[in-house]
Amino acid sequence: MAFKFRYEALLGFRLHQKEKAEVEFARAKQLLRQMKETMKEYHDDMQATRMEMAQTIREKTDSDTVRNYSQYLGALKIWIAMLEAEIVKAEKIVAEKLEDLLSRTKKYKIIEKLKEKDYQKWKNKLNIMEQKEISESGVLRHGRTFL
Repeated sequence: MAFKFRYEALLGFRLHQKEKAEVEFARAKQLLRQMKETMKEYHDDMQATRMEMAQTIREKTDSDTVRNYSQYLGALKIWIAMLEAEIVKAEKIVAEKLEDLLSRTKKYKIIEKLKEKDYQKWKNKLNIMEQKEISESGVLRHGRTFL
């Protein structure tokens, strides 16, 4: 008689949900990392543009060039502000995905522990049955000699 877990389908379902949550969490975290890298690039670009603008101003340039630099820096500030808002949203999503992952992992582990308990009960029951068989066969063999 082989061990058969009564909730094997539920265990498989919970495992699937856990794996799906892991993938979703990883994707959300990757998106957040990409946004932060883009933010760093924007800040680096802003710093380089400011230095370039200062150099250009020292070389006595025309007002159109200065205006272009100013407009570009203004647009860059707007992009940074928009990206910061997106990063805040992405951080909230990552936190939600982490909570979901932890919840699904917990549910999976509960069923997994139940499977382990059922397996131990089955194993103990099997051992008791084997002991009874061994005892019976011993009694039958030795019992025949006494009759």
